[in-house]
Amino acid sequence: MSVDLPDFLKSGEIARLIPVASASQKERHAASVLLATLSIVRPLARDLFATIGRRVGTTTAVDAYTEVVFHNQNGERSARPDGLLILKTSRTEWRALIEAKIGNAKIDVEQIEAYARLARENAIDTIITISNELTVIPEQTPYALPSGIGRRVAVYHWSWMKLITVATLLIAREDQFDEEQHYILKEMVRYLSHENIGVKGFHRMCSDWKPLLSKVHAGATVQKNDIDVVNTIKCWHQEQQDICLILSRHLRAPVSLRLKRSHRDDQSMRIADDAQALAETKRLMAAFEVPNLAGPMEVVADLRRRNIVCRMQVAAPEDRKRYASRLNWLLRQLPDDLDRSAVVRVYWKGGGETYASVPELRDDVKVADIERPGAVPRSFEVAVISDLERKFFGPQSFIEGLEAAVPQFYDSVAKHIREWRAMPPEGPAVQVDENLTEPFDRARVVRRNPDRVAHKGSIDGRVYSIFEDGSIEVETPRGVKWFRDLAALQSFAAASS
Repeated sequence: MSVDLPDFLKSGEIARLIPVASASQKERHAASVLLATLSIVRPLARDLFATIGRRVGTTTAVDAYTEVVFHNQNGERSARPDGLLILKTSRTEWRALIEAKIGNAKIDVEQIEAYARLARENAIDTIITISNELTVIPEQTPYALPSGIGRRVAVYHWSWMKLITVATLLIAREDQFDEEQHYILKEMVRYLSHENIGVKGFHRMCSDWKPLLSKVHAGATVQKNDIDVVNTIKCWHQEQQDICLILSRHLRAPVSLRLKRSHRDDQSMRIADDAQALAETKRLMAAFEVPNLAGPMEVVADLRRRNIVCRMQVAAPEDRKRYASRLNWLLRQLPDDLDRSAVVRVYWKGGGETYASVPELRDDVKVADIERPGAVPRSFEVAVISDLERKFFGPQSFIEGLEAAVPQFYDSVAKHIREWRAMPPEGPAVQVDENLTEPFDRARVVRRNPDRVAHKGSIDGRVYSIFEDGSIEVETPRGVKWFRDLAALQSFAAASS
């Protein structure tokens, strides 16, 4: 069957949704399935091209080809890109060469140089590489580009897991496209996710990981320019992005890294700064931002202690005037089954910090009191510590432990914490015959607010507070305790008698 090709192509195939190439050509198979899906499923094309600054409008045509050979291929006769994408509107045409790798194969920089020369000869705007290597943004490639290539033709990089994640988020929003497109997109994800295809996330640290840990534990000097430090940081950056993609797929929401603008704009600066931090602190650090979460989730891998700490900080409620009330505001948000690996660190106004495990604080809030008259907490940090011990040394077992610890922290701690917000003025703002000299004696509007005290009093010299949601705080011989309702207080009293 003849194929209508653009005039500048000597040969090629329209990207097939069901490839027919040799079974050994997994890269061409995967590229063909992706490109065919992009030409059919408009929302996928829209969201993917948006990551490289290209708009796909309602009238934009997306044409996709594989195994392309150009008429004008002087000097690069052996070059055969895996694919060609063309975005066409009534006034413009944008072209991109596609180079894909699968499994452990890495992008060949010499091949990209050849494609750059081919691009200049054929009015190609962009080269897009695809592999299992991960980057934070498409502009940051996992390989070093020769000087000048980026100025002559734009070069971007997508990871296969990034493509799967974008598709997964779209699948969760069925209203974005019709039933047929939804089915095709799910089949693309199912195809790329099959173990035989070779698409995978980051799953093991580099070979420098164990030697670096041995140096740290031996107390040897570690410098920021050491090759094992730099390579470890490069691996850590890939793992950070993989965690973002894992959480995004599981939560059906976009999760991103919290980065300084300078680090987002300059990959080499980010590597250098993080290498220096690792050399000085012997820790790997990252922060993840989840939509509508009370704060960023921070992750610290401590090379000396061989543990992983997941933590989140939240401001203390300003409407509570006592230490115990502010702490109980936090404790009552946390699940009841947290064990001693969950720790609360209290940061105090006026300076200082204290800490204790969640079970210890539930038993007696005084264990973290700074014992300074009038002192109240400024903020709290909730952390869960995972001791990997010998598994920390394993390049693969370290990643497995990390990718288990972060989602577990989200489920057991992070998603339960609500950021405190001051209530707006109650009003009413509408007044009739306003009299500026009249005292403010209007009755307050009653709202059910779990953070607001409805009644306060004392029994036998012990202060109690009843909140608008029915919960109760009572001073006991072992400190202030919080109860969900009167029934819980009565059960506690009966058990203590």
